[in-house]
Amino acid sequence: MLSKQQKQLYIRNIILSEIGEIGQQKLLDTKILVIGAGGLGSSALQYLACAGIGTLGIIDDDKVELSNLQRQIIHNFDNLGDYKVQSARQKLQKLAPDLNINILDCRANYELLTKEVKNYDVVLDCTDNFATRFIINQVCFEQKKPLVFGAVKGFAGQLSVFKSYQPNQPCYACFNPNIVDEKFELPLHEKEFQQ
Repeated sequence: MLSKQQKQLYIRNIILSEIGEIGQQKLLDTKILVIGAGGLGSSALQYLACAGIGTLGIIDDDKVELSNLQRQIIHNFDNLGDYKVQSARQKLQKLAPDLNINILDCRANYELLTKEVKNYDVVLDCTDNFATRFIINQVCFEQKKPLVFGAVKGFAGQLSVFKSYQPNQPCYACFNPNIVDEKFELPLHEKEFQQ
Protein backbone atom coordinates (compact mmCIF):
# COMPACT_ATOMS: atom_id res chain seq x y z
CA MET A 1 0.00 0.00 0.00
CA LEU A 2 1.31 3.43 -0.93
CA SER A 3 2.31 5.79 1.85
CA LYS A 4 1.01 9.35 1.98
CA GLN A 5 4.38 10.63 0.75
CA GLN A 6 4.44 8.13 -2.12
CA LYS A 7 0.93 9.15 -3.19
CA GLN A 8 2.04 12.76 -3.35
CA LEU A 9 5.41 12.01 -4.95
CA TYR A 10 3.95 9.81 -7.71
CA ILE A 11 0.65 11.67 -8.19
CA ARG A 12 1.44 12.36 -11.88
CA ASN A 13 1.72 8.62 -12.48
CA ILE A 14 -1.26 7.74 -10.31
CA ILE A 15 -3.67 10.07 -12.12
CA LEU A 16 -2.97 8.25 -15.38
CA SER A 17 -5.72 5.66 -15.85
CA GLU A 18 -3.16 3.23 -17.33
CA ILE A 19 -1.15 3.29 -14.07
CA GLY A 20 -3.23 4.33 -11.05
CA GLU A 21 -2.30 3.28 -7.50
CA ILE A 22 -2.17 -0.42 -8.42
CA GLY A 23 0.28 0.25 -11.26
CA GLN A 24 2.38 2.51 -9.07
CA GLN A 25 2.62 -0.23 -6.46
CA LYS A 26 3.78 -2.62 -9.20
CA LEU A 27 6.51 -0.14 -10.14
CA LEU A 28 7.61 0.09 -6.51
CA ASP A 29 7.78 -3.71 -6.37
CA THR A 30 9.83 -3.94 -9.58
CA LYS A 31 13.56 -4.66 -9.71
CA ILE A 32 15.51 -3.48 -12.75
CA LEU A 33 19.16 -4.14 -13.56
CA VAL A 34 20.85 -1.42 -15.63
CA ILE A 35 24.13 -2.43 -17.23
CA GLY A 36 26.10 0.69 -18.13
CA ALA A 37 25.98 4.05 -16.32
CA GLY A 38 27.25 6.20 -19.17
CA GLY A 39 25.35 8.39 -21.62
CA LEU A 40 22.32 6.17 -22.08
CA GLY A 41 22.38 4.51 -18.67
CA SER A 42 22.63 7.74 -16.70
CA SER A 43 19.45 9.10 -18.28
CA ALA A 44 17.59 5.79 -17.93
CA LEU A 45 18.56 5.48 -14.26
CA GLN A 46 17.21 8.91 -13.37
CA TYR A 47 13.88 8.35 -15.09
CA LEU A 48 13.47 4.88 -13.59
CA ALA A 49 14.16 6.23 -10.10
CA CYS A 50 11.75 9.13 -10.54
CA ALA A 51 9.06 6.85 -11.96
CA GLY A 52 9.10 4.91 -8.70
CA ILE A 53 10.96 1.72 -9.53
CA GLY A 54 11.65 0.13 -6.14
CA THR A 55 15.05 -1.48 -6.76
CA LEU A 56 17.77 -0.60 -9.24
CA GLY A 57 20.92 -2.58 -9.84
CA ILE A 58 23.78 -0.83 -11.64
CA ILE A 59 26.82 -2.49 -13.20
CA ASP A 60 29.68 -0.46 -14.70
CA ASP A 61 33.46 -0.59 -14.30
CA ASP A 62 34.27 2.90 -15.64
CA LYS A 63 35.21 6.02 -13.71
CA VAL A 64 33.86 9.50 -14.39
CA GLU A 65 36.04 11.53 -16.76
CA LEU A 66 35.78 15.15 -17.84
CA SER A 67 34.69 14.16 -21.37
CA ASN A 68 31.69 12.31 -19.89
CA LEU A 69 30.06 15.33 -18.27
CA GLN A 70 28.43 16.93 -21.30
CA ARG A 71 26.25 13.88 -21.99
CA GLN A 72 26.29 11.63 -18.92
CA ILE A 73 23.96 13.83 -16.91
CA ILE A 74 23.92 11.81 -13.71
CA HIS A 75 27.57 12.76 -13.07
CA ASN A 76 29.16 16.17 -12.34
CA PHE A 77 32.56 17.77 -11.65
CA ASP A 78 32.50 16.60 -8.02
CA ASN A 79 32.42 13.00 -9.29
CA LEU A 80 35.56 13.13 -11.47
CA GLY A 81 37.62 10.02 -10.75
CA ASP A 82 34.77 8.25 -8.94
CA TYR A 83 33.31 5.00 -10.22
CA LYS A 84 30.22 5.78 -12.27
CA VAL A 85 28.12 3.40 -10.17
CA GLN A 86 29.03 5.33 -7.00
CA SER A 87 28.33 8.68 -8.64
CA ALA A 88 24.98 7.40 -9.92
CA ARG A 89 24.01 6.06 -6.51
CA GLN A 90 24.70 9.45 -4.87
CA LYS A 91 22.45 11.25 -7.36
CA LEU A 92 19.68 8.65 -7.27
CA GLN A 93 19.52 8.64 -3.46
CA LYS A 94 18.81 12.37 -3.59
CA LEU A 95 16.08 11.89 -6.20
CA ALA A 96 14.41 8.90 -4.52
CA PRO A 97 15.50 8.33 -0.91
CA ASP A 98 13.45 5.11 -0.57
CA LEU A 99 15.02 3.53 -3.65
CA ASN A 100 17.00 0.33 -3.08
CA ILE A 101 20.25 0.59 -5.06
CA ASN A 102 22.72 -2.22 -5.63
CA ILE A 103 25.98 -1.34 -7.37
CA LEU A 104 28.82 -3.36 -8.82
CA ASP A 105 31.90 -1.48 -10.03
CA CYS A 106 33.13 -4.23 -12.32
CA ARG A 107 32.82 -5.36 -15.92
CA ALA A 108 29.75 -7.36 -16.83
CA ASN A 109 30.78 -10.88 -17.80
CA TYR A 110 28.88 -14.15 -18.15
CA GLU A 111 29.64 -15.46 -14.65
CA LEU A 112 28.67 -12.20 -12.95
CA LEU A 113 25.48 -11.76 -14.95
CA THR A 114 24.44 -15.36 -14.38
CA LYS A 115 24.48 -14.59 -10.63
CA GLU A 116 22.93 -11.11 -10.83
CA VAL A 117 20.21 -11.26 -13.49
CA LYS A 118 18.13 -13.80 -11.57
CA ASN A 119 17.53 -11.15 -8.86
CA TYR A 120 15.79 -8.73 -11.25
CA ASP A 121 12.55 -8.54 -13.23
CA VAL A 122 13.91 -6.65 -16.25
CA VAL A 123 17.39 -5.98 -17.64
CA LEU A 124 18.40 -2.77 -19.45
CA ASP A 125 21.41 -3.06 -21.75
CA CYS A 126 22.97 0.41 -21.88
CA THR A 127 26.44 -0.82 -22.83
CA ASP A 128 28.67 0.32 -25.66
CA ASN A 129 30.24 -2.87 -27.02
CA PHE A 130 29.02 -5.92 -28.90
CA ALA A 131 30.78 -8.54 -26.78
CA THR A 132 28.93 -7.48 -23.62
CA ARG A 133 25.62 -7.11 -25.49
CA PHE A 134 25.78 -10.72 -26.67
CA ILE A 135 26.56 -11.94 -23.15
CA ILE A 136 23.63 -9.97 -21.70
CA ASN A 137 21.37 -11.36 -24.42
CA GLN A 138 22.50 -14.93 -23.69
CA VAL A 139 21.92 -14.66 -19.94
CA CYS A 140 18.50 -13.04 -20.36
CA PHE A 141 17.51 -15.82 -22.77
CA GLU A 142 18.70 -18.53 -20.38
CA GLN A 143 16.98 -16.97 -17.37
CA LYS A 144 13.80 -15.95 -19.23
CA LYS A 145 14.15 -12.24 -18.43
CA PRO A 146 12.90 -9.38 -20.60
CA LEU A 147 15.78 -7.45 -22.13
CA VAL A 148 15.48 -3.79 -23.06
CA PHE A 149 18.30 -2.91 -25.45
CA GLY A 150 19.30 0.66 -26.20
CA ALA A 151 22.14 2.19 -28.19
CA VAL A 152 23.07 5.67 -29.34
CA LYS A 153 25.70 6.81 -31.83
CA GLY A 154 25.82 10.39 -32.99
CA PHE A 155 22.27 11.44 -33.77
CA ALA A 156 20.98 7.89 -34.26
CA GLY A 157 19.44 5.68 -31.61
CA GLN A 158 18.05 2.16 -31.33
CA LEU A 159 15.61 0.72 -28.82
CA SER A 160 14.23 -2.81 -28.71
CA VAL A 161 12.53 -5.04 -26.18
CA PHE A 162 13.36 -8.74 -26.42
CA LYS A 163 11.41 -11.57 -24.83
CA SER A 164 13.26 -14.27 -26.72
CA TYR A 165 12.31 -16.94 -24.19
CA GLN A 166 8.77 -16.83 -25.62
CA PRO A 167 7.94 -18.99 -28.67
CA ASN A 168 8.90 -17.50 -32.06
CA GLN A 169 10.38 -14.34 -30.53
CA PRO A 170 13.77 -13.04 -31.71
CA CYS A 171 16.71 -12.05 -29.53
CA TYR A 172 19.46 -9.46 -29.92
CA ALA A 173 21.72 -11.95 -31.73
CA CYS A 174 18.96 -12.61 -34.29
CA PHE A 175 19.44 -9.05 -35.56
CA ASN A 176 23.24 -9.18 -35.50
CA PRO A 177 24.17 -12.64 -36.84
CA ASN A 178 27.44 -11.52 -38.44
CA ILE A 179 28.97 -9.83 -35.41
CA VAL A 180 29.00 -12.78 -33.03
CA ASP A 181 32.28 -13.55 -31.30
CA GLU A 182 33.26 -17.10 -32.33
CA LYS A 183 34.13 -17.91 -28.72
CA PHE A 184 30.56 -17.31 -27.59
CA GLU A 185 27.68 -19.70 -28.18
CA LEU A 186 24.42 -18.43 -29.65
CA PRO A 187 21.17 -19.21 -27.86
CA LEU A 188 19.61 -22.46 -29.09
CA HIS A 189 16.70 -20.74 -30.81
CA GLU A 190 19.12 -18.46 -32.70
CA LYS A 191 20.98 -21.47 -34.13
CA GLU A 192 17.65 -22.80 -35.39
CA PHE A 193 16.71 -19.36 -36.75
CA GLN A 194 19.90 -19.21 -38.84
CA GLN A 195 19.31 -22.62 -40.48
